[in-house]
Amino acid sequence: MSEQTRITPRSKDYPRWYLDVIAAARLASYSDVPGCMIIEPNGCALWDRVTELFGARIKATGHANVRYPALIPLSLLQRETEHVEGFAPEFAMVERLFGQKLEDPLVLRPTSETIMYADFAKKVQSRQDLPIMINQWCNVWRTEKRTLPFLRTFEFFWQEGHTAHATEAEARHEVMAMLEEYRRFIEGTLAIPCIPGQKTPGERFAGAVDTYSIETMMQNGKGLQSATSHYLGQNFAKAFGVKYSCGSGEFEYVYQTSWGMSTRIIGALIMSHSDDKGLVLPPRIAPVQAVILLIVDSKTSADGELRDGFLTAVRRQLDHAGISHVTDATDRKLGLKQYDWEKQGVPLRIVVGASEIDKGEITMIRRDASLKTIVPLGGLGAAAKLLLGSMQSDLLAAAQKRLRQNSRVCTSLEEIRSAFKAGNSFVYTGWAGTKEDEAGVKEAGDGVTLRCIPLEQPEQRVATCFLTGRPAEHQVILAKAY
Repeated sequence: MSEQTRITPRSKDYPRWYLDVIAAARLASYSDVPGCMIIEPNGCALWDRVTELFGARIKATGHANVRYPALIPLSLLQRETEHVEGFAPEFAMVERLFGQKLEDPLVLRPTSETIMYADFAKKVQSRQDLPIMINQWCNVWRTEKRTLPFLRTFEFFWQEGHTAHATEAEARHEVMAMLEEYRRFIEGTLAIPCIPGQKTPGERFAGAVDTYSIETMMQNGKGLQSATSHYLGQNFAKAFGVKYSCGSGEFEYVYQTSWGMSTRIIGALIMSHSDDKGLVLPPRIAPVQAVILLIVDSKTSADGELRDGFLTAVRRQLDHAGISHVTDATDRKLGLKQYDWEKQGVPLRIVVGASEIDKGEITMIRRDASLKTIVPLGGLGAAAKLLLGSMQSDLLAAAQKRLRQNSRVCTSLEEIRSAFKAGNSFVYTGWAGTKEDEAGVKEAGDGVTLRCIPLEQPEQRVATCFLTGRPAEHQVILAKAY
C-alpha cells in the first residue's frame, strides 16, 4: 500500500486519521486559496444528498428557496451593534471596486441576516405580508486562523433559513420546529445521536435573544455543534425597521428567526462512523448505496452474453428495491476493487464473477462489519434492502452506546477535572446560570467549554453550581469541542 493511500490508525493520531480518510475517500483537497478547500466529486455528491434530503424537509415545512448577494455593505452590518461586534473579527472585505476605493466597503457574507432584513423592511407593510419564510443554500466566509477541512474553513457551504412573524409565539414555535427538523435529519438519516439544547449567554449567536443547537459526540469524545436555530426577537427588526401596520396609525415590529446547517455536518459523518479502513457512510445518506464488483478474468469468466444477462438481472433487482448503485467493470483484481470502494464508504459491495453466475448466487459484503451474505439472485433486492436497513440501525446504535458510555454526571470542579483526565467526554453538571460564571468554565480543563443546556434534562440532577456552589439554575453539558 502506498503512502498516499495509507490511513493512520485512530488510536495513533486521530487528527491525522481524519485527514487521511478525507484524502482516501476523495472527498476534498487543499486549494491555492489559504484556508479554502476544493470539495471533490465524492464530497459534492455527499453534500448534494444533504441538500436533496434536508432541502425537501425545508420545502415541506413551508419555506421557499431564495438567493441573496454574497457581498453586503458594511453599513448594513453595522446597524445591529451586537451582530457586527460578534462577527467583526471574521470579516473579509472588498475595499476597492472598479479601480476606486469604496466609501462603504463590501463584506463577504459571514451570514445573511443584515442584507435580508434590509430587504424585509421594503416588503412588510401589513400583517398580510407575514410570515416571511425563506431559505438559501449558499457559501459564506469567516476568517479562521486554524482550518480543518469541512469543520473550519475560510469559505464553507450551508443553508440558512430566515423567517419573520407577527407574534413572538409564532417565531418561537418556528425556532423549536426547525431544531426538531435538524434532530430528525441528523439522527434519522445520518445515524448520529443528538442532544438538542439551549446555548448559554456566552455562546449565543450575535444579536439573538436565544440560541438553540444540536450537539453531537465524535468518536474521539469531542463535541461538535451540528446545527443551530436562533430566536432573534425584535432586535434586527428594530435595527432595520421591519414592522407592520396594526391599524390606527400604529406599527408593530416583527419577530424573527434564523437557523442553519453547514458542510461541517460532513465532518460529523466522517468522525461518527468511519474506521481505520476509510469512510463509512450510513445507507440513507450515501450517494451510492451499492457497488457491483464485476470480476473480469478471461480465463475463468463466463460467456460474455451470459455474464451481461446476469449483470442486467442484478441491476434490475437493485433498481426495483430502490437502491442506488454503480458497477466497477474495470480489469483490476477483486482485492484492489474491494479496497478502493471500501475507502469510499459505499455501504454494500456486491461481487459478480464466474462462480456467482454458475451458481446463480450473489455475494454481498456490508461495509461497516465486513459481513458476507450469500443469497440467490432472485432474492437480491429484498436481501440488500434488509442489509442496508440493518446497517443504518447498527451505526446509530453504536453511536448511541458510545454517547452513553462516555457521558458522566459530576458535582464538583475537582470531580470534573478528574473525569476529563480519565477520558470522559461529556460531563453533565449544575450551573448557576450567569455569564460571569461561564467565563470560569476554563477551570474545568484545557479546552473544556460549556456546550449547552440540554432540553431533555438528566434524571440525576446536580443541585449546586460546579464553580460557585450556589443553587444550580440549569443542568449543563461540558465537553471539549471542535
